[in-house]
Amino acid sequence: MFRSPANALLRLSVLPISFLFWQQTFGSDLPAFGPMLLALLFCLCQRSPAPMMIIKIGIVLFISAWIQAYISQSLINNPMVYYGLLFVILYWCMHRARENPSDILSTLMLITLVLVSYFNRQLGIDVSQLPGQLFKELMLAGLLTYVGFILFPGGYMVAVAASQPHQQVHSEIWHLLLKALAIFTCLWGFISLDLSQSAIMSITLANVIKDPNPIGGKDYGRRRLLTTAVGFMFAMPPLVLAAIEVNLVIQYGISVVSAMAMGIYAFSRQASNNSLQLLYSGFVILLFKGISESGGDALYNDFIRLVAILTAVIIGLLVLILVQPNPVKANEHLK
Repeated sequence: MFRSPANALLRLSVLPISFLFWQQTFGSDLPAFGPMLLALLFCLCQRSPAPMMIIKIGIVLFISAWIQAYISQSLINNPMVYYGLLFVILYWCMHRARENPSDILSTLMLITLVLVSYFNRQLGIDVSQLPGQLFKELMLAGLLTYVGFILFPGGYMVAVAASQPHQQVHSEIWHLLLKALAIFTCLWGFISLDLSQSAIMSITLANVIKDPNPIGGKDYGRRRLLTTAVGFMFAMPPLVLAAIEVNLVIQYGISVVSAMAMGIYAFSRQASNNSLQLLYSGFVILLFKGISESGGDALYNDFIRLVAILTAVIIGLLVLILVQPNPVKANEHLK
């Protein structure tokens, strides 16, 4: 293919949507997870990533998921012990996020922790196969990343890096304990109430409050609300087509066009890279719900998802208010 500045947008719009419809046609153990990872990789990579980087990420994802799945299965009849270990892992993730908010290990641990708890504790599903399924989806996403750069070489992401003003950090131990307790309590509560959006709400809440920069968390909350609304708006055409059960090929074409229109809008607004990740990962999830459900159920469930994310963000912002650092102590820490 010819090199073009627009190729980055084509990669980001065409490949994840094609992967999602391929999964819908031929089946997948973890539908939408691979396309969402693929969209994230295209947002993060300006060029084809090194194979070892993908393999290392896959190994970390597999090991963290395997450990948590083993603990969950072994302690299925000892919920108090399991939830105690869950709290310890959450605190460890908050500690690592304090040192590096972009730490990939803590991010993957949080995601796998929520997924394992959701599948095993709420749905009652055996999670012994989950680590292998996560690894497989990541390897497929990595392979399609290379395919994307071959089909659409060159191009660049015009999104600018998110800039955050300097702010006091959450450095006290009680800050980390309160954050871990908030995520733990909400995850336990969502699962106990058997909420259909438990996983999405818990992951959103964790992403809002894990950053040691309070401004960063608040910005994430605002971006999550805004990008979810924008993604829902651009996902409406394919969702409506899915609701009236139009041919799948037509749904695919309209979905790609909608994804490209969304990208053009985001680039024209100079959206940050973080906002692009949120925008396209949310679009993939919305689209998955639309093409996998029939009639008006998809639109109804997408509305429920919007309400769930709004609730999680509000809870996260309340937690950030509670852990707002003392200015005097924060200044002493920064000296």
